[in-house]
Amino acid sequence: MIDRSKPLPIHEFPSLIDGVARLKDLGAKATPGECIAIEDDDRSGDFLLIQNNEHWAWKDGSNSPDAKYIAALRNAAPKLLDVLSEIRAGDAEIIGLFVEFMEKHKPDGHLNDTGPGAKITNAKATACLRRYRDIARKMEENR
Repeated sequence: MIDRSKPLPIHEFPSLIDGVARLKDLGAKATPGECIAIEDDDRSGDFLLIQNNEHWAWKDGSNSPDAKYIAALRNAAPKLLDVLSEIRAGDAEIIGLFVEFMEKHKPDGHLNDTGPGAKITNAKATACLRRYRDIARKMEENR
């Protein structure tokens, strides 16, 4: 079990599943609200990250893409982490079994013969499952 009381960079967690859980914990403790990156007219091109009328200086205007990136990540992180936190250890194996089944079961057919499934080929469904299996593998992967 991970000791969540100690800060660890995400690359030091045993898996991204653990890292996502830690980032969600940190996000819950962070100041709520969106961030923006703006150029600070008083600091000759330096950039600031602004959140709830508080600001953190970003020294050196040449790093403005970094300030904008940090603000965008901060704003996107809660939803991204919410989605990623749905992945559980063992999901890759389960999805992999479905991939194997789909590769063998009517590979040139459709999910079903009537309704919405008739429009989806087994090849397309299998490709979708492979992507989700690969996502789960990456999340479960030991660092």
